[in-house]
Amino acid sequence: FFDTYSELCSKYEKLHDDTDRCKQDLDIIKRLQLEDSNEALNDYLRDDKLSFNEALFCILGLNPRVLIDIDIASLADFEKSGNNDRILLNKLSLTEEFRILSKAPKATGTYGFIFDSIVFTGKFINWSVEKDFLTEASTLNQEQKDGGNIEKYNQGYKKLAWFHNARIAINAYESLEPMPKTINTLFKDAKFYNSIKDELVLIADEGEQLNKIPSIGTVKNYIYHYNKFKKDYL
Repeated sequence: FFDTYSELCSKYEKLHDDTDRCKQDLDIIKRLQLEDSNEALNDYLRDDKLSFNEALFCILGLNPRVLIDIDIASLADFEKSGNNDRILLNKLSLTEEFRILSKAPKATGTYGFIFDSIVFTGKFINWSVEKDFLTEASTLNQEQKDGGNIEKYNQGYKKLAWFHNARIAINAYESLEPMPKTINTLFKDAKFYNSIKDELVLIADEGEQLNKIPSIGTVKNYIYHYNKFKKDYL
């Protein structure tokens, strides 16, 4: 019994450390997102090659320069990662952009551009435009001149809002005493949702207008994926 208890305590302490590290990483991402995101995108796309993480941040609409500060493990090999950024890595791995990029053609093929954790930029740009992750500006008005020659770089807030809301839900869930037996038990009424509602930020609807906070179903989904992550990797 003592060994089991010690193991559970160790896992809980590790989870607490991981949650704190995730919060620190998100604070850095938010800060740099407000500085020179569009300039950074164009700067990185001039490189002959990118890391897998840099390429992913470019199509996520997140400032790739943030990777200099947070130094997370490569998502090209996410399942083997055991470092303290696992919560952030897990959230990034659930994005549509990660799913599509991780299945992109390898450099061994005619159209491929990924070799291990290296992404060759020329073909990556063409692929990103084809997939509608990036849009080349055909004409440059003053606003586009200020931002460079890539026009579509407006998804960053949407991703940050998702990360923020998931973190709020996870932190609140982990602090529950006693822990509910199942997720359905937790969400049988709106008590838990209402307890975090004021801390949630707006997300976009289908028309990309920021006009609503996550629904109860969306928050429930955050907790579901978090529990699955704990089961698979902790």
